[in-house]
Amino acid sequence: MLRENFILKDKNYILLVLFIFVILSFQNWYFGSLTSQNQELININKEVLSSYKELIDNHLKYSEDVHYMRITAENLEKQNKELMEKTERLNELFFDQMY
Repeated sequence: MLRENFILKDKNYILLVLFIFVILSFQNWYFGSLTSQNQELININKEVLSSYKELIDNHLKYSEDVHYMRITAENLEKQNKELMEKTERLNELFFDQMY
């Protein structure tokens, strides 16, 4: 009877150790899976961040280009206005001399 009790205890310990081993194996697999998913998310986040930085750089360049074009357009308008005034004066001089 005493020997049977020890055998039952041994079987219970073996089952407990086996159960703990199975739980630890599952936990190890699960955490490995989570780590893999986390690494994929980190890589995707890096790609998004890189794209966002490129978008910001392109926006800044576009803003500078628009600013340059606006200044150029204003200068061209001034030059055009000056040319129109000179043309009007030349026309007045030319027509005044003719009549």
